[in-house]
Amino acid sequence: MAPGGVLERRCRAEAAVELTARAGVAPVAVIGELADETGTVPGWAGSVAFAREHRLPIVTIGNLVPFVP
Repeated sequence: MAPGGVLERRCRAEAAVELTARAGVAPVAVIGELADETGTVPGWAGSVAFAREHRLPIVTIGNLVPFVP
């Protein structure tokens, strides 16, 4: 983990821990990756479609940065 979190290093590990800090819970997160039946990662459009289909929110690192003190 970068000492400055997502302000120093914009990647999903830092973002996951930063999100837990904003939520006020333990700094523990699980990171997963979507894949279709063939093992192909769907990309942004496919991820948005999956989220909509399953009524899941999407949060980007860019969405999170303004809330980091």
